[in-house]
Amino acid sequence: MSARRKKRQMTVYLDPALSRAIGEMATRRRQSGSLVVETALTAFFTPGDDATGEAATGRRLDRMERRLARLERDVGIGVETLVSSA
Repeated sequence: MSARRKKRQMTVYLDPALSRAIGEMATRRRQSGSLVVETALTAFFTPGDDATGEAATGRRLDRMERRLARLERDVGIGVETLVSSA
């Protein structure tokens, strides 16, 4: 069993709106506020993480493109049905 490094406590002062946003994110993800902040800071300080973010954005855009293509196809079918039944 590996020994876990003990985490260090740090006190910071945050803008009330930022503090609320952290609390809301923690509630949505069912995690502690500390974990949300730690994850955000890790992502911020990790070098080369931009490529990971760009890849995730690309995947989301691809997914959106496929959904839009399906929607366009479905609307086309609906229009053809309405025109042919009139």
